[in-house]
Amino acid sequence: MSALANILATRIMNYEGILGTLINTYSATIASDSTFSPIGQVQPGVNRWVDRQGGIPIAYPSVDFSLRQPINGSRMYKIMQRVRFPVLEVTSGGTGSGYVALPKVAYTLQETREILIPEAALLADRRIFWSLCQSVAADTVYASDGAPTSAVAGVLAPAVLNLDQPY
Repeated sequence: MSALANILATRIMNYEGILGTLINTYSATIASDSTFSPIGQVQPGVNRWVDRQGGIPIAYPSVDFSLRQPINGSRMYKIMQRVRFPVLEVTSGGTGSGYVALPKVAYTLQETREILIPEAALLADRRIFWSLCQSVAADTVYASDGAPTSAVAGVLAPAVLNLDQPY
């Protein structure tokens, strides 16, 4: 992917829990898709994309990526990904004098992924590893109780959505 390319993030959910049933959707009318546009390097080696749809810069969701080459004492490539989702404070519309408070971030939800790849890792091994990582992140977990083709609930969605323990 080109460093100048946009990233289309489609929120795909099919989970029933505390938030009710979340279904697969691709409709931009209910904010299911996000387009992250590149803004450049925010520090050496760290590139950032932001979703400008919200209109308030301090509340832009962002994605950071970096790839560090092996350095002295380490024979590992280090790939970092960070997703941030700021949430603004809820304030009143204004006062009788016309003063309107500036928006402030109340809190930020954040996901950080770090991948370490040894220099000696073969392409075939990296492909298998990446497939495993994607399956776990997508909650694609299969039962091994005699029905290996039956998907069961993964641990990531219940932990994030309901704050359930992973066991």
